[in-house]
Amino acid sequence: MKLDSRILWIRLSLLRDMSLALLLALALETAGGCDGLQHTPAGSTSDSYPELFSVARSCPNPRDPIVAARRSEERARFLEDRYPYDQRDGVRSVEELDIAATCYSIVGRMPDFERVRERRDALAAQISSDYVDARLGLARAIESSDWRRALRETRRLRLLTSHLGGHDYVDWLGRTSELASAKVRALR
Repeated sequence: MKLDSRILWIRLSLLRDMSLALLLALALETAGGCDGLQHTPAGSTSDSYPELFSVARSCPNPRDPIVAARRSEERARFLEDRYPYDQRDGVRSVEELDIAATCYSIVGRMPDFERVRERRDALAAQISSDYVDARLGLARAIESSDWRRALRETRRLRLLTSHLGGHDYVDWLGRTSELASAKVRALR
């Protein structure tokens, strides 16, 4: 029950942050761009940001799902510990936890499935919150022409979305990163 209320609180916080991001984006769009740089991708809304965790994972070894689940859990633990240093590892950790949960469900190990799923949901909520925070930070940095911060936030966002090739937002981040980098070099 305590975990359910924590997850609900995190989800409500994310909803509030996304609402603030949408209001900020609308205000920035009304105010106009800074130095030719858009605050958000052209024509974007809060719905156009890519989901970080939308792909369902299958068990890599359905003949021995317990072994596969334990290996995935072990990899997830390692990657989760590395998340503060490389955001890609947090996303990969969630993917590994998805795999472990799927493998446990194949053999009906519901307590293990639920334990892994709760851990996965908590980590995914933390990473999603960081994702919203980075998007807001980037919008504020662009608005205030703080190019060093804009470069930091685009790097952070590119790490979080590196597994999502081909999305307009990911492409926009690449262009924004290049422009922010050029602005930082010009400041030197």
